[in-house]
Amino acid sequence: MEKTSYKTRQRSDILGCLRENAEKSMTVDEITQALAKRGCVVGRTTVYRYLDSLTELGEVRRFLREGEKSAAFQFVGDHNECSEHIHLRCRKCGKFVHLGCGFMKDANEHLLKDHGFCVDNEKTILVGLCADCMKGDEKNGSD
Repeated sequence: MEKTSYKTRQRSDILGCLRENAEKSMTVDEITQALAKRGCVVGRTTVYRYLDSLTELGEVRRFLREGEKSAAFQFVGDHNECSEHIHLRCRKCGKFVHLGCGFMKDANEHLLKDHGFCVDNEKTILVGLCADCMKGDEKNGSD
């Protein structure tokens, strides 16, 4: 059963903000601030309410960032198969990558066969540094 929701300009602005920042996760405060910079005033309660709806519809992922108490959200977009792959998140810039290559399928099969452990791909996020941030660190370290 597909859920639908009433479309408003505020909801459209929130979804647009998430789409524009699909490569990273955003907290409610970050979304509210990004919208305010564009001249779109949307209350935190409205943002929370709409994010809950989008999460239920499977259009947005909700998770906790490492070391933070506030939930972060990321637009899923065409990645509706999130339960079939794991995710990578850069701890420095927040970049979020859907890792759909065969390597993790093989790793998941190994974990199940040899260790009796079934990975929940949808909730699995590997945290590290993306290539851009590693390059930036190398440049900063050589100064």
